[in-house]
Amino acid sequence: MKKLNLITSVLLSIILVGCGDTNSEVKTINGMMWQDNINVANNSRTYQNAITYCQNLTLGGYSNWRLPTQSEFNDIVDKKRSPSLITEIKNFPKDDGNGTAIFATSTEFTRVDKYTFGYISAFSIYEGRWVNNMIKDPLNRGYEPLYVRCTRDI
Repeated sequence: MKKLNLITSVLLSIILVGCGDTNSEVKTINGMMWQDNINVANNSRTYQNAITYCQNLTLGGYSNWRLPTQSEFNDIVDKKRSPSLITEIKNFPKDDGNGTAIFATSTEFTRVDKYTFGYISAFSIYEGRWVNNMIKDPLNRGYEPLYVRCTRDI
């Protein structure tokens, strides 16, 4: 019975993960599992809401999703392409011509100058570059929405 449960579990994992199927909602790349469903194209949120979204996401039979670090997101970047993501990634926001398809990461830092601002490292897929995105503004202005692509460790 244990052997049957193991085989069933493996088969279910293959079906849920998609094993590289381009229509899958999840992609496994460099030892990480990545969200790649249609929600990515329409999922623009503030930084704090992005964190909460990933923590509450259930996808591919898993519920331990999170925002990727800058280093992890770099694993799916291909600056020779537009959008600047590797070919395995199929879902992304449409280019509006303003370079606004900026994806959040969990990599935070503080820049100290005349004011102290909290930032995260984010990636603009149509400009093919890393950008510093303000997340904590001492003037309490609105926060720029960021796109979200969650990841999880395998």
